[in-house]
Amino acid sequence: MIVIGNDIVKLSDAQNKRSFTRKGIEKFFSVEEMDFATSFPDSNPLECLWAMKESAYKCLLKFGHNKAFSPAKYKCTIVQKNSVFYAEINYQDKRFYAKCTEDDEFVRCVASNNKEILNFIKSFHIALNRKENRSEYITKKVKQLVKQDIVFTKSENNIPFIITKDGKKQIEVSLSTEGSLNYVSILPEWISNQHSTANKSLFAYA
Repeated sequence: MIVIGNDIVKLSDAQNKRSFTRKGIEKFFSVEEMDFATSFPDSNPLECLWAMKESAYKCLLKFGHNKAFSPAKYKCTIVQKNSVFYAEINYQDKRFYAKCTEDDEFVRCVASNNKEILNFIKSFHIALNRKENRSEYITKKVKQLVKQDIVFTKSENNIPFIITKDGKKQIEVSLSTEGSLNYVSILPEWISNQHSTANKSLFAYA
């Protein structure tokens, strides 16, 4: 089964700034990860690492993992290609793959247990006020992307998922919120969920 997860960090958010500069932040990262962070002083490496670990955690939840998020237990090995950070993330006996980008406003990350589909994941933002219905807006946008009637709902464990209205297909989805902003990532149904297992070589990214 192929799953995806995502995360977003708003760089201008005051609470985020305090979180990633506070004393003791290094306890969430390995020595190698902190060494990586110091190599990119003009970037936002800690935010990127955090988003990668959070995205991998969301993937784990879909396999029935029910433990609280413990970022120090997720080990990231990272390479940079064309201003994009890619990572192999290990948690116990599980392995995930992540792709992280950033601009002046956000760090955005997607992850999967299959490296080959990272560049097929589609992501978009939805900014809503409190009175607007998030499910309706997400459904409308996803319909435009997959060109099918779909239903956006949540599982018993509060994990979002999308199925076609006829119930025959499920579209992988992950949702993150940052204030009034919703960051949605989907794996369009035309990407087979029976795709071959990801190549284990970290440096084989497209």
